[in-house]
Amino acid sequence: FFMEALDILRFLQYHPLSSRKNIAEGIGFAGSDATLKRLLSAQVSAGKIMVSGQGKATRYSLTSSCRIALPIDIDAYFQQDQDKRQIQTGYNFELIPEILPSVPLFSVEEMQMLESLHEKFQKNMEELSPTAYRKEMERLGVDLSWKSSQIEGNTYSLLETALADRLRLGKAAMVAGLSLGLAATAMDANCQTLSLSAEPPVIKEIVQQADSVIIKGHVVNAETGERMKFASILFMDSKDSLMAMTTTDQEGNFAIQVSKGKYDIVVRFAGFYEYRMKKWNCNKECVLPTIRLKNRHTSGQMKGCVEPVFGRKKQRSGGKK
Repeated sequence: FFMEALDILRFLQYHPLSSRKNIAEGIGFAGSDATLKRLLSAQVSAGKIMVSGQGKATRYSLTSSCRIALPIDIDAYFQQDQDKRQIQTGYNFELIPEILPSVPLFSVEEMQMLESLHEKFQKNMEELSPTAYRKEMERLGVDLSWKSSQIEGNTYSLLETALADRLRLGKAAMVAGLSLGLAATAMDANCQTLSLSAEPPVIKEIVQQADSVIIKGHVVNAETGERMKFASILFMDSKDSLMAMTTTDQEGNFAIQVSKGKYDIVVRFAGFYEYRMKKWNCNKECVLPTIRLKNRHTSGQMKGCVEPVFGRKKQRSGGKK
């Protein structure tokens, strides 16, 4: 009765809340009503069908887990006449917020196996050096990208997948004028050749996520205490090169992910003195002290405030010409 049971499930997929009579007519069931009742009862016990109502008002529908895991027979679908094919005509908006959180996608045995493998993975990871860990993450990233391409119907090899990832990201970085860690990538002027020893930028970025922290804070007007929105927050390295930046939100707050290290944190806002926090240690997540910006039209300066110098510095009087 395997095929009959599968036919019942596929019928209920598009005809929820059906009676036994509706199901029998819908799948062309040739057996007795008692046999159909046993088939339905077996699927209810298996957690694939749920029942509502009693007696003649009994109705059958698929459970959420069955709706997700029900196999699709592509050949049988296309063998049907075009007018008889049953399709879902709209989006299933309940899938992610309602169905998936309540559906166990793995059996008890599968969960036990996954937990066991995870424990083994954690133990093996503790024994890896940072270099070996990075290499494993690179390999995993390329494998996942390759599998994704296969699902989409592409026929790239593993090597072609790695090269395609690097070329695509490299071109995007050049167009945007951004630095995505491409220093290790050898490119010619036309972006046609790449070094096989180069580290894929996106994988390098993922690996570096583990060595980054979230820095939070807020900016206020030193005189009024008013929160300042759209103030610029810059993280500069020891060579005064920009490493990361963000702006405050409508409430004067900001949060940014940066690589661990020491930075000069510079805060700027038009009409206000620049505020600089020198050599701030960003090795763990933290909330910065309140940053207070002073208006340029107010006499005096506050501690930490500096007036930025634009263009060439003026020569001191009496100095050499």
